[in-house]
Amino acid sequence: MNDILDLEKIENKKMELLENEVRLVTFVRNIQKQFQSLAKNKGLDLRYYHDEHILELGNVDDLKLGRILNNLIGNAIKFTDAGHVSIYLTMVKLSDEEVRLCFKIEDTGIPEHLHSLVFDKFHQVQQATYRQQQGTGLGLSITKGLVDLFKSKIILKSKIEGGTSFEFLIDFKMVNSLQGDVNQRFNSIKCRFFLS
Repeated sequence: MNDILDLEKIENKKMELLENEVRLVTFVRNIQKQFQSLAKNKGLDLRYYHDEHILELGNVDDLKLGRILNNLIGNAIKFTDAGHVSIYLTMVKLSDEEVRLCFKIEDTGIPEHLHSLVFDKFHQVQQATYRQQQGTGLGLSITKGLVDLFKSKIILKSKIEGGTSFEFLIDFKMVNSLQGDVNQRFNSIKCRFFLS
């Protein structure tokens, strides 16, 4: 019922963003940790990659961003029977006041021929074993609506070796000026890898 009400609010443009100061790298890492036991129980590697020099603080609606990531990571684990689920947080643009980040969730689960169905309301993608997954079927429809609320678009891609990746961009206002020379930071990015 809550999903239906939220989807109705999104479609009728009655939902707004409420921003807070958030430590973005830590925020995403904490979400990763929440799913570790679920992934481990399925024998999956749940990985987290992020740019080393990403900003400490950004203004964002953490509840709605968290819901997007929870939906995407949860679905990736649910529909992946073997392999991995990876979370990527990367910088794609920096200025004195804003940073643009790319969020990507990659899995080895949903096959390409089912991609056209994943955002449909009330639709449940089924595995090759035709095991029915639990849920309302509204998770990805709500996720798409929430991403739209951030003035972004969610992109679904298939991988050659199988599985999918969902990615979207969000612009964040920088909270403080302690980030140093933003151009230097952008040019000196190194990727840090977390694997549990």
